[in-house]
Amino acid sequence: MGDLWNIDRIGIVVPDWGSLRIGRLFSVVNEFWERGVSKVVLGFPGASEDLKERVLDVFDSSGGEVVVVCKTGREEVLSSLRRVCRLVCGGEVVVEDVDEEFLGRFFDSGSDLDILIKVGGERLPNSLLWSLSYSEFFFVESFDGLDDGFVEYVFDEFRARERRFGR
Repeated sequence: MGDLWNIDRIGIVVPDWGSLRIGRLFSVVNEFWERGVSKVVLGFPGASEDLKERVLDVFDSSGGEVVVVCKTGREEVLSSLRRVCRLVCGGEVVVEDVDEEFLGRFFDSGSDLDILIKVGGERLPNSLLWSLSYSEFFFVESFDGLDDGFVEYVFDEFRARERRFGR
């Protein structure tokens, strides 16, 4: 993975998706992909499926993997638990086999993110909650904060941090 030894998955959460500047978002995501990031998870809590489809259309054939999650954190947790409960009740899975790794497969946002970028203030987002446990957080007030030097700043800061993964 070159000089980006441990940055594989990032998330970008935009709670105020009405202010979405999709062109700027596309540029930033492409810059992350060019630097070796394999997957980008975009969170738009409470947004419609129409917005999700519009965003996916823009990123279609862009060269990297993108996932769009429009559920709030609680909605994503409930949806995942319901799917697992159906498997257990249907006899397809025994409850003892349900562990963190197994449950994590049912979340739209997938497994842990290395980096989370939140656009619009320094509060934790109400989205992608399962994936944030060991993430490094970066906050920007608006899309203007995603300027040309932003991606380089994120990588420099990430490398300088001591990651403890909950310890």
